[in-house]
Amino acid sequence: RIMARMGMPSNRTLMVADRVDASFIVSSGFLIQSDDGKVAILAYRGTEPFTLANWLTDADIHSEQVTIGVGGEALTVHPGFYRNLRATRSPLIEAIDRACRGRSILDEDVEVEHPLEALYVTGHSLGGAMAALMGLLILNDPAYAEIKQRLRKVYTYGQPMIGPKSLGEAVTASGDEGKFLRFVYRNDVVPHL
Repeated sequence: RIMARMGMPSNRTLMVADRVDASFIVSSGFLIQSDDGKVAILAYRGTEPFTLANWLTDADIHSEQVTIGVGGEALTVHPGFYRNLRATRSPLIEAIDRACRGRSILDEDVEVEHPLEALYVTGHSLGGAMAALMGLLILNDPAYAEIKQRLRKVYTYGQPMIGPKSLGEAVTASGDEGKFLRFVYRNDVVPHL
């Protein structure tokens, strides 16, 4: 119903979720494909307020090295955010690949009118962090070259920082910073963590 209000009355929606409490993973991604196949929106769910594993993910600040190819260097990112992204990334990427080939995100055997032309990635809070990381991976991993051509913007809302200042500097140096729009309410404590 919400997508109909936003101008996509007919669409296909794929939800991919994973939960592993022992690893502090509570990850949900929603991929929406327009009826004609031209547009897709990947939206990540934010922190669930009453889910302890989400709060522990947000609090896990010990970094791990993840190489995403910006400037050829290994960039430090928030491990909890990365684990959550990794938990649902593969099936979502497979669905986006289907859309790039003019197929339904729900069924490889169903052809849509047009192949994917524009991909938008978004999320709020923890979901914003996952959206930002997904955007970085799409823009910098050669395995995602087809998807990269279609990525228009990454919009995040109340997104906490996903890595140190050097990560932002590497994105700026790569010329990809124009792909990211981060909206922050000035009194929201989460984006300043």
